[in-house]
Amino acid sequence: MACHQSHNIPWSTLASHFRYSPCIRYYDGRADLVPKFKESQGKEIHYFLGALAKTIAAHAVDELARHPERVEPLQPEATILSSNVVKRITPSLLHITKDLTIHGYSASAPEELGRLHSKLTKTNAYLHARAHSPWNAWDGPEAFASIEIFKLLIIYGEMDTLQHICQHPQAAWTECWDRHRDSFGDQNTCGWAFVPRLALKAYLGLNLILCFPALWDNGSGRSGESDYRRTACYQRTVRDCTKAELSHNIAALPHRQFFGVPEKQFGWYAISRQDRKHAYLFDKDVVKGGYPYGVLPYMDFLGLETEVVHMPSVSDVMHVRWCLCSLALPTELVTEIMDLAGYRPARRLQVPHDPLHPANRKELRRYLNFCFRILVRCDVMSRWLDGEIPWDRLAAEALVDLLGDGESRHTAKHGRRFFERTYPVPEREGFTTLDVHDITFL
Repeated sequence: MACHQSHNIPWSTLASHFRYSPCIRYYDGRADLVPKFKESQGKEIHYFLGALAKTIAAHAVDELARHPERVEPLQPEATILSSNVVKRITPSLLHITKDLTIHGYSASAPEELGRLHSKLTKTNAYLHARAHSPWNAWDGPEAFASIEIFKLLIIYGEMDTLQHICQHPQAAWTECWDRHRDSFGDQNTCGWAFVPRLALKAYLGLNLILCFPALWDNGSGRSGESDYRRTACYQRTVRDCTKAELSHNIAALPHRQFFGVPEKQFGWYAISRQDRKHAYLFDKDVVKGGYPYGVLPYMDFLGLETEVVHMPSVSDVMHVRWCLCSLALPTELVTEIMDLAGYRPARRLQVPHDPLHPANRKELRRYLNFCFRILVRCDVMSRWLDGEIPWDRLAAEALVDLLGDGESRHTAKHGRRFFERTYPVPEREGFTTLDVHDITFL
């Protein structure tokens, strides 16, 4: 399987600076992709980052050509979310029901068009820099409700609606790129930056692993010990993109479906019940360096915090429907039974928990394309907001998150390090407020 956009993005150049290291070194060793510390690593990794940013920008230009340069601003009380848009995003509203319900915006189960409060279909709901708001521009329940809908619009690709929102003269969406309080007024970041950040992390992690066929192709040497799912890089990708946290609950939805991980499989805080088989790994004296990535086989890793539950695929749901229909039950009753049971497709992979399995090739390509389209959409939106997203800096941050543990944090025998951080004065304008440090690969 080839990497995504391999004709534009030099994945092989990036991969040439890493090698697979099995979990055999010492008692807290981790299986992972580790840097080779080549002389050219800094220059070539930054070349890769630049090529990635240019590719996103080039596709953003193509996307911009499909839309008018400017759109007429809608009146505050005008409807900005059409019935078709609301119908499309309604299935995902179930995942933010409890938060919206707290604020009186929706009923307990917004399964119908009327269940989404009319406030959230109006232009006014997406303009928060207004004097009559009792909260600061991007604080409190009013902002939280609309920002979660805003994230869904990005995920579903509703670019026409997003253009009206972003280009409105009273829009202030650059301000909530990264820093926004949660629905309870607590100081947690819930900005829409989490949508592209998770997509970028998954995109980088999976494409990099594709460059090591010995870890995923049985014909190239894949085995129980040399399996990409055992690497800290892959396990971190899965956990970071699927864990339960208010700040990115909506942003994680498509990644949970692809990886087949339910919402509460991984919590924000690394806590394991004492009855879990490997709970001892959370003892800092047993595994150093934080969360025990790359220490266990993948299925054991999934069950670190809670029991692994089955997530049905489309074929599973169709089979159950067939079984019920074979009992001569009316179709309406079968549908009602399955709705009451909540038995609906929750994963996309035909072979669960193995995205790089040959049988999952089609879904993998669709997922990588989806992640890339998320990046392109956000780049287009940044232009509508008269800004520029620093993709090279975001990608550098993601690479360090995925590969910056273990050996890469230390100085090699010849004195070379993998990267260094610098802490400039934080910029307060545009999309650079996300970054409190710069990363330089050495």
